[in-house]
Amino acid sequence: MFKNSVVFLSPHMDDVVLSCGGTIHCLNRLKVPVEIITAFAGSPTGELSPLAKWMHTAWELPYNAPVYRREEDRKATVSLGARATYLPFRGSIYRRHPQSQQLLYTSKAHIFSGDWGQESCLLSALAKALQCQLMERSWKLLFAPLGVGRHIDHMLIRAAVESAFTESERIVFYEDFPYVQKPGALDVALARFKLPCVHQSVVMLTEEDVQAKERAVRFYVSQSKEVAREIGISIDEIREYAALVGETEAAPFGERYWSPRKAALDRFRRMLETL
Repeated sequence: MFKNSVVFLSPHMDDVVLSCGGTIHCLNRLKVPVEIITAFAGSPTGELSPLAKWMHTAWELPYNAPVYRREEDRKATVSLGARATYLPFRGSIYRRHPQSQQLLYTSKAHIFSGDWGQESCLLSALAKALQCQLMERSWKLLFAPLGVGRHIDHMLIRAAVESAFTESERIVFYEDFPYVQKPGALDVALARFKLPCVHQSVVMLTEEDVQAKERAVRFYVSQSKEVAREIGISIDEIREYAALVGETEAAPFGERYWSPRKAALDRFRRMLETL
């Protein structure tokens, strides 16, 4: 395992690269070891739901789509100089109730409802798995999704982190792309902290950083606009949002991070000071 590493938690294969790829490129230039742990990387079992079949068709992938998606993600991760680890939890489109075996999520609207009340056992298992993963590592910072957009899997990872690392000043939250583009979605996610003050920090990116991120994203062929159409990834939108977050002429692009603890972001800023 990496020593003194920075760990990013990704709900699915692509979320961290889409949201934090420029930052990871910056950290690679600083020779900071980066590892991406993807939680919902497991393969399906049993018959696919109609929703899963529809998404597999859109991605142009067969029954065991996660195998192909893991390979796409591995290439993207390597291109940014990071290391990939995959946990066996299955994504929401594959999950069933452990007793009744009824599908838990049967539509996109349900997946983005923010209601994961039926999955308290999964939340507990995620929290324990993340604790075990981090105990095996010498880590400086842990990055987790804010849950912008209310995707069930993203919200479960955030809740698991908040449960497993309640007092840590080494936890930073990233903005979930592309969901952060939706007006008001970021404010809803930040309000879940239920605190009067939540601190933010913008990592300023150069053209080189953005291009490295775009190259990495292109490895997700099954998720591209060319293949997946209306549910696919837009390279143009990645650049547009990075420009919206950027603050200076010298570094016109940015990726933004949040934490209820200022000390966590101060630690992150110090790590980037030599850039």
